[in-house]
Amino acid sequence: MVDLVPPDGPVGALDGDCVILVSSDGLHSVVGEDDMSAAFHGTRGVDEACRRLVARAVDRGSTDNVSVAAVEVGHLPRLA
Repeated sequence: MVDLVPPDGPVGALDGDCVILVSSDGLHSVVGEDDMSAAFHGTRGVDEACRRLVARAVDRGSTDNVSVAAVEVGHLPRLA
């Protein structure tokens, strides 16, 4: 995950090799940070990770719309 105000850097500084994720309540109300991180590290790209996160939110019974957008900055370490 990306901290918008990292403890040891200027406001808005990004860590190298990260993902910027924007999502609606329909995702982050039912999918936690650990699951989000696992989706990005466990897939081949952000498009596959976003599809996996939307499916997970729907499977968990999200009652709100589920919108996800992400961009990879650098090269995120992946297990897949």
